[in-house]
Amino acid sequence: NVNLSDSQAKIAIDSKKGQLNLFPLLRKPLKFNHLLMDLSYQFKSKPIFQWNRFEFNNQDIHINSMGKIEYLDNGKGYLEISTQLQNLDTAHTSDFLPVSIMSKNTVDYLDSTIKKGKLTKANAIVRGDFKHFPYINGEGVFDVQAQLENTLFQFLPKWPAAKGLDATLRFHGNNMLIVANKGYVDDVPVSKA
Repeated sequence: NVNLSDSQAKIAIDSKKGQLNLFPLLRKPLKFNHLLMDLSYQFKSKPIFQWNRFEFNNQDIHINSMGKIEYLDNGKGYLEISTQLQNLDTAHTSDFLPVSIMSKNTVDYLDSTIKKGKLTKANAIVRGDFKHFPYINGEGVFDVQAQLENTLFQFLPKWPAAKGLDATLRFHGNNMLIVANKGYVDDVPVSKA
């Protein structure tokens, strides 16, 4: 369903079995079982792209999101995004990383560290000016909290891997915190670490 006026476009999508291409944000198109979206794009004085509902699911993940992006002059802009993810097989983590807004070092690190397991749920909030992302000086909010189960996590190539890891993972600004509830490192049990 598409509605157009001289200042706005509204799009509603309810689709089954297809692909969603969000390149360059994501590396490759994502196959979906069900996609439900309510989008609007305002193109008068300052363009605003807004989604009041984005629901995506396939065999690997379920995503719910809402947010808006305001585009200002000279490539500047403002983000306000809230997203929830559930039931991600962590072997597919790299398919869902927003690579165009993350540093190459962060992307490379995440690609090489999370080997297998399950992300049972995650919540992400991004709010602030484009140019200050990931908001390390408090100019905005970048906060991701995730629950991992039975994960194989390779912190660094020469370190022993954490196996069977149940943990809470948090990205806040440019910091990462992992709190392990249980797991093993070199066959040594780890809990509440």
